[in-house]
Amino acid sequence: MDDPIISSDSPRLEALAAASQMLEASLPLEDMLRSTAEQARTMFSARLAAVSLVYDLGIEAPTTVVALAEKGSNERALARGLENFGMSVQICHAERPLHYSTAELENHPAWRGLTERLGATQPVHGWLAAPLHRGDGQCLGYIQVVGKESADFDGADSVMLAQLARVASLVIENQRLNHAEQQARQAAETLRVASLALTQELNLDDVLDTLLDYLSWIVPYDCASVLLLEPPDCLTVRAVRSYDSRSVAARQPGNASDLQENPVVRELIQTHKVVHVPDIQSQPEWDRRFGGENRSWLGLPLVTDDRVMGLCALEKSEPGFFTEVHQRLAEALAAQAAIAIENASLFERLSASEERYRAAAELTSDFAYAFRVDSEDRFTCEWVTDAFTRITGFACGEVDTQAGWSSLAHPNDAAVARQHLQTLLSGKPCASEYRIVTRSAEIRWLQDYSRPVLEANQRRVTRIFGAAQDITERKQKQRELEAVAGLASALRTALNRSEMTPVILDQALALVAADGAALARHDPASPETLIELGRGEWAGWAGVRQGAGDGITGRVVMSGQAYSSNHALGDPMRSRAEAIGDLQAIACVPLIAHEETIGALWLGRKTEISEPEIALTAAIADIAANALRRAALHEQTERRLQHISALRAIDRAITASLDLEVTLNVLLDQVTSQLEVHAAEILLYDAATQSLRFQAGRGFRSTDLARFQIRLGESYGGRAALERRVVRAPSQNETELAFPMAPWLSGEGFAACVCVPLVTKGQLKGVLDVFHRSPLDPDHEWLGFLETLAGQAAIAIENAQLFDGLQRTNLKLTQAYDATIEGWSRALELRDKETEGHSQRVTEMTLELARTMGMSETELVHVRRGALLHDIGKMGIPDAILLRPGPLTEPEWQIMRLHPKYAYDMLSPIGYLRPALDIPYCHHEKWDGSGYPRGLKGEQIPLAARIFAIADVWDALLSDRPYGQAWTHVKALAHVREQSGKYFDPKVVETFLRVFEARDL
Repeated sequence: MDDPIISSDSPRLEALAAASQMLEASLPLEDMLRSTAEQARTMFSARLAAVSLVYDLGIEAPTTVVALAEKGSNERALARGLENFGMSVQICHAERPLHYSTAELENHPAWRGLTERLGATQPVHGWLAAPLHRGDGQCLGYIQVVGKESADFDGADSVMLAQLARVASLVIENQRLNHAEQQARQAAETLRVASLALTQELNLDDVLDTLLDYLSWIVPYDCASVLLLEPPDCLTVRAVRSYDSRSVAARQPGNASDLQENPVVRELIQTHKVVHVPDIQSQPEWDRRFGGENRSWLGLPLVTDDRVMGLCALEKSEPGFFTEVHQRLAEALAAQAAIAIENASLFERLSASEERYRAAAELTSDFAYAFRVDSEDRFTCEWVTDAFTRITGFACGEVDTQAGWSSLAHPNDAAVARQHLQTLLSGKPCASEYRIVTRSAEIRWLQDYSRPVLEANQRRVTRIFGAAQDITERKQKQRELEAVAGLASALRTALNRSEMTPVILDQALALVAADGAALARHDPASPETLIELGRGEWAGWAGVRQGAGDGITGRVVMSGQAYSSNHALGDPMRSRAEAIGDLQAIACVPLIAHEETIGALWLGRKTEISEPEIALTAAIADIAANALRRAALHEQTERRLQHISALRAIDRAITASLDLEVTLNVLLDQVTSQLEVHAAEILLYDAATQSLRFQAGRGFRSTDLARFQIRLGESYGGRAALERRVVRAPSQNETELAFPMAPWLSGEGFAACVCVPLVTKGQLKGVLDVFHRSPLDPDHEWLGFLETLAGQAAIAIENAQLFDGLQRTNLKLTQAYDATIEGWSRALELRDKETEGHSQRVTEMTLELARTMGMSETELVHVRRGALLHDIGKMGIPDAILLRPGPLTEPEWQIMRLHPKYAYDMLSPIGYLRPALDIPYCHHEKWDGSGYPRGLKGEQIPLAARIFAIADVWDALLSDRPYGQAWTHVKALAHVREQSGKYFDPKVVETFLRVFEARDL
């Protein structure tokens, strides 16, 4: 009976009905939770509603979703607040909805913080919550409704929320069950495919390899091995699969272990139960032949007819890795594998018995015969068993008397048959294999065992006895196995798909004696199917494209089922593109690898194709599909490694050089080689002219590209720059149209181009254009890598532009610094009333001496600045002392000698002038230690100051000063020589004399 409270509330019933519709919807769980929260908020006209999950559903979903009446609030913060409100435990254990009134909420300490997040200025009317329960009573989570529009929540609200919670619980439970069902279906399908694969194998080694292959699909092990039990209580390793060479080395196939050596393994054999060891490193006596390099160990008994044949051991490097799900699935697969192993073992024993039987019955024949040989070596058939006529269609009397059975030999084997007779006539027994042609023109293989009988004198053969076997089927099987083995061997040597495809077709043609063969490839990114290659009568099929589902190829690719017909000329299934010529019989089988159809293999011939031949074709297709998929994955890996190497090369070019030309040349080399295009160019964007100009190119025939510019929106490159998107030419829907090119590219012969804008930090830097002289059909990976290269190009351009701007700024700053220093120097000369130009002259002289003495250009920059500022410290000397015309008193000299210290104090805080301090601070120091301000001696004095001291004294001696007239050159040179080793550094004096003494000073 319906609740009267609910029955009278039509809007809420409608909301409940809408929520119930989610039971039939196929929405993602998060969308369902959000819709439920919105329904709850709408039903109660609440400020917000939230749905929280506390049960791990095994499905990726948010913990809490929130529905708000006021958009723009911080949903994540509110979700965390509601999760931490402190009532989740009470809600989950409650059997009915819980609610707080407005007054109760105001006194709840955790509620105040949530109110602030709501931005509520008025009291929030109440809080109502209801638990979400599974059918078994397990709590899934809860629904909360906060802030009723006008009043506190009442009993009707509780009933309504309880109804909504029941509906939401059903929705969430359905999602959980659907997910569990999907996982179960996937596991069941894997087990089904594995069971099918195992039952198709009769070779024991192949069965074990198949078991380890499929185990890796359901349990991601690091090492797996199969050990079979042999009497007495001995386990022998029969197969190993590992990604660690050490694990394989410890468990080579054939190694045997005593069952008594490992109690855990012995328990598994005795109990027939799975054993899981979370960490075998904790087992001190663990036998490493049962696994030891890893940590987790899972042992699966192989049981059939209540008998343990052995075990399968799985290992993982992580301790405690294997779960109950892993154990359950692996155990199911091991149970199926045990039956296959038993069958393979029986087959091995049967094969051994068959070999013994063949050896015992080697001379047993399909027909036996006897010939009489006359003196002229002519043959007369004495007798032959009835099987001769059944096999050959001939009667005994129809055999040529000159050749015996060799008269029936196939022309290609006539020499073998004649040699067989010659050996017999020489008196020796002989066994030969050769083909014969029957009365019905059928070709059959015979194995002929013959023995001659000599006359009494042992000189002439008088009779021949023999037995022949029809070995046609054996030869056919042998030929098929050799062809399949040849195909597998040839495919192993092929390096890529382009080498594999002709091998597959040639082997298929030979194996089935077909007249035509073709291989079609299906591209998942495209609706079309492409014939990659044709052979024989269908050599012209290469390059043919068909739409999805078109013709026999489309049907086979879409359905994954083979198709054959021995009356194909009038077959309505064929499309117009499938021009089979006059081949009456066709077979088209899918190429399936890892349950994905990647293409189809076609075979055709003029005679009928039998069912065994179709089955053989399917076997070829299976081998081919796996080989092609392996090659495709290998090529993809190689291509991606090449892409990574290319990006590293570009990164190195960007970081190693700020020369834009060098970087762009490296980038264009990688573009043309990795993308396999004929040409590429970089156009730089000029914001002043709103145009693109050529910067660098590769692969062009013309050398005049540098003088051309295009405006934004012009040509394909201009469109790419203007619209800031990749532009392809011709576009995919214009492949039939002519490909218009810019005039300066008209002679290049390009058929396609792709233009990518170069954008970094939202700014257009230019365009990368790639060109090809044949049509381009790039896939998503190709286009993605092109865009990555374009991003690298944009970064390189931005770095170069930033560096260029920084260089210009540094140059301007340096010029400003030097102009300032020169201004200070002139100002000092004016204040000190020195001879005009003194600072400039001593600076030039100092630089020349320093350069001669081997100082670098970088050091000379600081020497120049120090020379110009050598007396900057005199700014701290009072004018009364500095400008005194006569001699200074000793106290005044003490003050004057402080000016180098003043220079140090003034310049050392200035970072870029700190390297220039040697001259201002030390140019009054003397070689003998009698200078000031620190009394440095010898090489304690910086070299720059020692050089400057000579230049300063020399210029002072040759200049008129207030306290004295200029000296002559001779007198000044004599003074310099006399002060060598006292005032001046002798080596500097020697250089000075060598440079300046010869001049006309």
